[in-house]
Amino acid sequence: MSSKESIQDALIRRAAEEKWNVSELTSALSRETGYSRDAVVEELIRLSEGNRLFLTEKSPYQSIARYASSPYSLWFWAAVVATSLSVVLTTVSPGLLIYLRYVLGSALILFLPGFSLVELLYADRKELDAPERFALAVGLSLALTALSGLALNYTPLGLGFIPALATLAGLTIVLLLLAMARKYAHYRSTKEAI
Repeated sequence: MSSKESIQDALIRRAAEEKWNVSELTSALSRETGYSRDAVVEELIRLSEGNRLFLTEKSPYQSIARYASSPYSLWFWAAVVATSLSVVLTTVSPGLLIYLRYVLGSALILFLPGFSLVELLYADRKELDAPERFALAVGLSLALTALSGLALNYTPLGLGFIPALATLAGLTIVLLLLAMARKYAHYRSTKEAI
């Protein structure tokens, strides 16, 4: 078979015949069409995004704990690890770790709080493109950092290094937890709609 249309036709034909496991379907079509599994998966995703083919999970995640341990929530764990490392490494200053301190400290100020808020506000990945998400995350991080600094200035703790670090990290983690709950609710609503 010589064109991408043939992969699409084969995918649609095979999917209409019976319910398939994605792994089995891609293997079978790879053998049938002679294309690599990657090419078949790429077409499968394209058809799914174009609503010409609907993919459903065999057993959707029934609890937020299972959802949190799924591939859907890798963004959450990456942000939690980055926030935790930022807190740990910003208190360390000797040797080569100081460069990691600069990088992760900058991420905590310039990206992570806004990223967590963007994930909370836009649960569906299709609502914003990646460049828009990044730009919005940076802008919101700057705003959240300034507002948390302003709020800290009026507390008995004052605007010091440790209170600012704890406030930004705490705010980021709380927003991440709220975003995880919202994304799970969105996940459940899309799975129930199918």
